[in-house]
Amino acid sequence: MRLPVVQKQAAEWLKARESSFDRDSVLTPLLKEFVEEALDGELDAHLESESEQSACPNRRNGRKTKSVNTGLGKDPIKAPRDRAGGVVRDIQSNISCNG
Repeated sequence: MRLPVVQKQAAEWLKARESSFDRDSVLTPLLKEFVEEALDGELDAHLESESEQSACPNRRNGRKTKSVNTGLGKDPIKAPRDRAGGVVRDIQSNISCNG
């Protein structure tokens, strides 16, 4: 998890009082890390819930590159996948597959 490193960069950036919010700002990787962590949490909750209800447990199956739409444009993220493909994401409406 790189989130503490990105948080430190964000704090340094804010202390320097840089005024421009552009695609290359420190906020872009911070948002990326936040979204990826949120997706991991959603999948963890989904898999835990499913394992309690099913005799045939589902599990993680790698990651898929997707795009998240932000005010700064589309940014690639790596979203976790499950084997059954049954996870319904709360933030799915803002995420689209690349390609």
